[in-house]
Amino acid sequence: MGLNTYSFFLFFFFIFVLYYTLCKRWQKELLLISSIFFILCYSPFCLVLLLVVTVLAYGASCLIDRNTSGGKRYAVISTVFFLVILAVFKYLMFGVNMWNRMTAALGGGGNVITPGLEIILPVGISFYIFQNIGYVWDVYKKRAPAEKNFTKYLLFISYFPKFTVGPIERAQGFMPQMQHKTREFSYANVVAGLRVIMVGLFKKVAVADVLAPVVNNVFDNPSKYTGLPLMFATILYTFQIYCDFSGYADLAVGFSKMLGINLMQNFHSPYFSKSISEFWRRWHISLSSWFRDFVYIPLGGNRVGKMRHMFNTMATFMLSGIWHGAGLKFLAWGGVHGALLCAENGLNNSRKGHKKDVRRNGFAEAAKWGLTFVCVSVAWVFFRANSFRGALYILSHYFIQWQFNLLYIKASIVSMGFTELMCIVALASLGMLAVIDWLQCKKPISDVLGLQKPYIRWGVYFLFLFYILFCKMYMAESQQFIYFQF
Repeated sequence: MGLNTYSFFLFFFFIFVLYYTLCKRWQKELLLISSIFFILCYSPFCLVLLLVVTVLAYGASCLIDRNTSGGKRYAVISTVFFLVILAVFKYLMFGVNMWNRMTAALGGGGNVITPGLEIILPVGISFYIFQNIGYVWDVYKKRAPAEKNFTKYLLFISYFPKFTVGPIERAQGFMPQMQHKTREFSYANVVAGLRVIMVGLFKKVAVADVLAPVVNNVFDNPSKYTGLPLMFATILYTFQIYCDFSGYADLAVGFSKMLGINLMQNFHSPYFSKSISEFWRRWHISLSSWFRDFVYIPLGGNRVGKMRHMFNTMATFMLSGIWHGAGLKFLAWGGVHGALLCAENGLNNSRKGHKKDVRRNGFAEAAKWGLTFVCVSVAWVFFRANSFRGALYILSHYFIQWQFNLLYIKASIVSMGFTELMCIVALASLGMLAVIDWLQCKKPISDVLGLQKPYIRWGVYFLFLFYILFCKMYMAESQQFIYFQF
């Protein structure tokens, strides 16, 4: 039951009405029951696993709170347990397949492992396990108090708008909002939430889902293409994954806002970044801050020598790559970003002794933006390709069989699966996306719309709703959110 489906809209409408009417005195209980039902819609096993992990984190936090001297022991033990669970579901099959390949290559067919059951990744496991780990260590570090009420803590972990794909909330941001006994209906919150939902649906339906078939054509069959189609597919995937993931984040934030609960902003116009470090301050902010606080800083951060700083950076980003999935391609994706950031840090350090020119050079700023966008787009190839070998093929065939004429460009576009109407819609969607993100660099789009005159505001509403419905009905089939697989 994805947040962009008709069944979820009906489910949320029912909860929304009860939340502000019949269940006004039991709002938290309603949210908890709704979250449990939401998880059960995926599978009962998802709920059982969630409860096991949540009970362990809750128990560990209580023990840490009571035993301040030995609290670290409980934090470490619970973290190891969480990581073992995550490893079993995300990496065991990869390990088994690697072992089978190695034994087959060495001629040891008798040592092949054949598990009797294929392991299916439970929805949201990476996000709620990281959320539990973060909570346990926040309690140990005294950044958040240990929650005594188990139902409140269970709601924090299972809260349905953020359950499947985050954001990875921190207790100090979410739990204080649970202290309210009741929340009154707020027209301002509902309108603000609906505006964010509208933007999220636009990103998902009019950009990500429209681009998905074309991107899939190329990345699923890269050997059929050379030159321009591979470049186009790389750029289009750069926008597809952003709109798919940030679109979900917008939906989560918007639906939660309608219920009077604020979730953290997970994206902040990342493709307007002018450096890799700035990109990671704007992209998947909840995960970036999690790795910063629980991996990078404990390793020593930047308060160490140059070589150790480079090691800390590379380790953090390669672990981030592994978190996204087992496989050499994810490790390479994290490694590329780590190497780029190391190079950027080295360049910045070499310039520290030079006098800085306070005037901004427009050409230099544009060059920084362009270089950052190209680096990020190329790194996405490892993330999206079906294999590490496929990624290398794509990157090594960018400049093969180029022809500098319009006929070649048109033939390349057609070969990818584009029709004339799809091209027009894709260009229009990307143009509108650029405007939205440019506006959001300064303030949230909800605030921008709120400042406009009513006829402009409503004109924008009708335009976007019509465009989203048009794309939904005629331009693209609904695609599963990309981050559901993580």
